[in-house]
Amino acid sequence: MDKYLANLPEEHHEAVTTTVVGVWLPSAIAVAHYEACDRLGLSEAEQLAIGAEVGKHAQGTVFSVAVNLAKGAGVTPWTLLTRLPGVWERIWIGGGVAVYKLGPKEARVEIGGWPCSSVAYTRIAMRGVVAGLVDLFSAKAYVRQLAPLCTALTLGYRVSWA
Repeated sequence: MDKYLANLPEEHHEAVTTTVVGVWLPSAIAVAHYEACDRLGLSEAEQLAIGAEVGKHAQGTVFSVAVNLAKGAGVTPWTLLTRLPGVWERIWIGGGVAVYKLGPKEARVEIGGWPCSSVAYTRIAMRGVVAGLVDLFSAKAYVRQLAPLCTALTLGYRVSWA
């Protein structure tokens, strides 16, 4: 935490350390948070693991009803993926998510209009988030960044599962 706070601009310390869940914060604070995470020097594997844990934590919050209904019902990752645009609206103000079906077990996920996309840590950790979510409904998830779709305001991933 000390190293993280040393990398976070001091003007954001109070918001990041005292804000409770459910309070909207400006996107500038989110960008500063992800930039501070980027400066921690974590390996790609560590960043993916953090993202996957965030994705799986979402199971207990945003996706809990869907996951509980799906268990034992033979539901596929499509159940979750089709709900991502609506979930995004509950989590972020601005930007959006689009999901395109490429095959029975393959999708493209695009995030647009998101200032956090400019941070390398975000691009890697979000791969882990998507993998963690898809893993809830599959034996194994594979998520690959689509470099041409990754800009200062957009992210793109190819997602497949077994």
